[in-house]
Amino acid sequence: MNDVGVDDACVDTRVDSARNGKPSREQFAIGPYQVQHLPTGAKFGAYPGENDLCYINWGRLSERYAAQDYCEELKKIASELLRERTKY
Repeated sequence: MNDVGVDDACVDTRVDSARNGKPSREQFAIGPYQVQHLPTGAKFGAYPGENDLCYINWGRLSERYAAQDYCEELKKIASELLRERTKY
Protein backbone atom coordinates (compact mmCIF):
# COMPACT_ATOMS: atom_id res chain seq x y z
CA MET A 1 0.00 0.00 0.00
CA ASN A 2 1.15 3.49 -0.72
CA ASP A 3 1.14 6.27 1.80
CA VAL A 4 -1.60 8.83 1.51
CA GLY A 5 0.49 11.55 -0.13
CA VAL A 6 2.03 12.97 3.01
CA ASP A 7 5.06 14.28 1.09
CA ASP A 8 2.78 16.37 -1.12
CA ALA A 9 0.52 17.63 1.65
CA CYS A 10 0.89 21.21 2.81
CA VAL A 11 -1.14 21.20 5.98
CA ASP A 12 -0.69 23.09 9.22
CA THR A 13 -0.27 20.16 11.59
CA ARG A 14 -0.12 22.14 14.81
CA VAL A 15 -2.78 21.37 17.36
CA ASP A 16 -5.25 24.23 17.56
CA SER A 17 -5.42 25.23 21.21
CA ALA A 18 -8.67 27.09 20.56
CA ARG A 19 -10.32 23.70 20.07
CA ASN A 20 -8.60 22.20 23.12
CA GLY A 21 -6.32 20.05 20.97
CA LYS A 22 -9.12 17.97 19.47
CA PRO A 23 -8.41 16.35 16.12
CA SER A 24 -10.35 17.60 13.10
CA ARG A 25 -11.26 16.22 9.68
CA GLU A 26 -9.02 18.83 8.06
CA GLN A 27 -5.97 17.17 9.65
CA PHE A 28 -6.46 13.96 7.64
CA ALA A 29 -5.15 13.03 4.19
CA ILE A 30 -7.44 10.60 2.36
CA GLY A 31 -6.14 7.83 0.12
CA PRO A 32 -7.79 4.93 -1.68
CA TYR A 33 -7.32 2.41 1.16
CA GLN A 34 -6.44 4.49 4.20
CA VAL A 35 -6.66 7.88 5.85
CA GLN A 36 -3.75 9.43 7.72
CA HIS A 37 -3.82 11.89 10.58
CA LEU A 38 -1.02 14.22 9.54
CA PRO A 39 -0.02 15.63 12.97
CA THR A 40 0.65 12.16 14.42
CA GLY A 41 1.20 10.02 11.33
CA ALA A 42 -1.50 7.63 12.55
CA LYS A 43 -2.95 5.58 9.67
CA PHE A 44 -6.39 4.03 9.59
CA GLY A 45 -7.19 1.64 6.79
CA ALA A 46 -9.75 -0.53 5.12
CA TYR A 47 -9.06 -3.53 2.92
CA PRO A 48 -9.97 -3.24 -0.78
CA GLY A 49 -13.74 -3.38 -1.21
CA GLU A 50 -14.39 -2.54 2.44
CA ASN A 51 -15.50 0.71 4.04
CA ASP A 52 -15.12 -0.27 7.69
CA LEU A 53 -11.98 0.41 9.70
CA CYS A 54 -9.84 -2.74 9.50
CA TYR A 55 -6.44 -1.70 10.85
CA ILE A 56 -4.67 1.09 12.73
CA ASN A 57 -1.02 2.13 12.83
CA TRP A 58 -0.71 4.74 15.57
CA GLY A 59 2.37 6.37 14.00
CA ARG A 60 4.08 9.00 16.15
CA LEU A 61 1.28 9.23 18.69
CA SER A 62 3.09 10.70 21.67
CA GLU A 63 2.01 11.20 25.26
CA ARG A 64 0.74 14.62 24.23
CA TYR A 65 -1.88 12.97 22.03
CA ALA A 66 -2.24 9.61 23.79
CA ALA A 67 -5.24 10.51 25.93
CA GLN A 68 -8.00 7.94 25.45
CA ASP A 69 -10.55 10.51 24.30
CA TYR A 70 -8.09 11.84 21.67
CA CYS A 71 -7.50 8.31 20.32
CA GLU A 72 -11.23 7.59 20.26
CA GLU A 73 -11.91 10.84 18.39
CA LEU A 74 -9.20 9.94 15.84
CA LYS A 75 -10.83 6.53 15.27
CA LYS A 76 -14.28 8.10 14.96
CA ILE A 77 -13.19 10.66 12.36
CA ALA A 78 -11.12 8.09 10.44
CA SER A 79 -14.07 5.68 10.33
CA GLU A 80 -16.34 8.42 8.99
CA LEU A 81 -13.82 9.39 6.31
CA LEU A 82 -13.32 5.76 5.26
CA ARG A 83 -17.08 5.28 4.87
CA GLU A 84 -17.41 8.49 2.84
CA ARG A 85 -14.57 7.83 0.39
CA THR A 86 -14.95 6.02 -2.91
CA LYS A 87 -14.68 2.26 -2.46
CA TYR A 88 -11.92 0.61 -4.56
